[in-house]
Amino acid sequence: MIKDFFMKKRSVFVLLMAVAATFMPVGAADWQQDVLGDGYVAKTISMADDYRGKVVSTVVKKQVNPATGKAVLYVHGYNDYFFQRELGDSVVAHGYGFYAVDLRKYGRSLLDGQNRFEVKNMKEYFADIDSALSVMARDMTKWFLLGIPLADLPHRTI
Repeated sequence: MIKDFFMKKRSVFVLLMAVAATFMPVGAADWQQDVLGDGYVAKTISMADDYRGKVVSTVVKKQVNPATGKAVLYVHGYNDYFFQRELGDSVVAHGYGFYAVDLRKYGRSLLDGQNRFEVKNMKEYFADIDSALSVMARDMTKWFLLGIPLADLPHRTI
C-alpha cells in the first residue's frame, strides 16, 4: 500500500500518522540534540549501502510522550528535509507525539561526497521509512498510516 502510494504520488508530502500506546522508550543515549533545539533530538540510522556507497537516514523527534499515545511521522518531499519546527510544535500542542525522517541524501542524512536527492528508484526510500517506523515502534505498540497530499499540508521552503 505504501509502495503504491509513493509510486503514484511522487511529488507529495506524506504525513504518516501513528496511533500508539507507550511501550519501550528509546534510550536517551541513542539520540543527539538536534539543530532545531528546543527539545528536538535526532538519531542517525545506518542503512544498507547503495550503488554509491554508505547511506544513512535520520529520525528527528520532539521529546514528548503525549498522554493520548498518538504520534505523527512527517516524511518530506523532493528537494526538502525536516526543518519546520512550527509544524512539530503544533502537532505536540494538539496532543500528539512528533517524529520526522530525513530520507537518504537529504538534509541531516546527506553525507560528504554524496549527490543531493540522488535516487534511481523511489523504492529506495522504503527502507528509510521502515526504519523510522521501527524507531517509533520502540516508543509505541500500535500505529496506522495515513497519507496527505501536498495541497492539504501547508508548507514553505526558506
